[in-house]
Amino acid sequence: MKKGRVPKRISTIIILCFSIFMVAILILMSIVSYYYSYESMRERTISDTEVILSQVGKNIGRYISNIESISGIINTKKDVVRYLEDPEAEDAGVTRANFRNFLNYLPQIDKNIVSIFIFDRDNNPVYVPATLRMKENYDITQDEWYRNVKDYVTDIPTLTGTQVRTMTQGDNPWVISLSRRILNATTGEIIGTQLVELNYSAIDDILNDINLGSKGYIFIVDADGKMVYHP
Repeated sequence: MKKGRVPKRISTIIILCFSIFMVAILILMSIVSYYYSYESMRERTISDTEVILSQVGKNIGRYISNIESISGIINTKKDVVRYLEDPEAEDAGVTRANFRNFLNYLPQIDKNIVSIFIFDRDNNPVYVPATLRMKENYDITQDEWYRNVKDYVTDIPTLTGTQVRTMTQGDNPWVISLSRRILNATTGEIIGTQLVELNYSAIDDILNDINLGSKGYIFIVDADGKMVYHP
């Protein structure tokens, strides 16, 4: 009777070992399959995100380039430059009226422009939209948009990230600011500063339809890593 139990024990051990081996193989195959599936999904997600960001970058780039072009037109507008160069000239009143009409019209051309401001070389307001009122004795040098261009000797446009306008009376909106110096084309002397405020929601509109998963979102920083836009 004892000898008859030995083959049965051996067969049981063999079956057990085989089962363990098969389970180990299945676990290993599952791990390998999961790894390759994960890597494939990860690479596809990265590839899809790169395509999305590339398109978003082009859309944002066109948006900013359009505003920069308008800003460039302001900088080369003869009436603006003439008045800033000599605000006491005999025809200064006519010159100022001309560029005020011109600047009043620009937000109608591009709805993404919230407002435009022009300041002279002493940082006094020369043009403020008719619907707005500057705070008395307001010092624009304390604003970030101005600090970003105060040391510039060129008219390179500079973006300043989302912030609430503080220099005017009443309720002020969230805006993105594009500021640049206005120069005398002959001497290169700084004769003023312009500020173009952009509609914060315009970038929101561009990014609203972008889906980066349940927790993904897009933010924009400038060349120095400073935040320009954050949802």
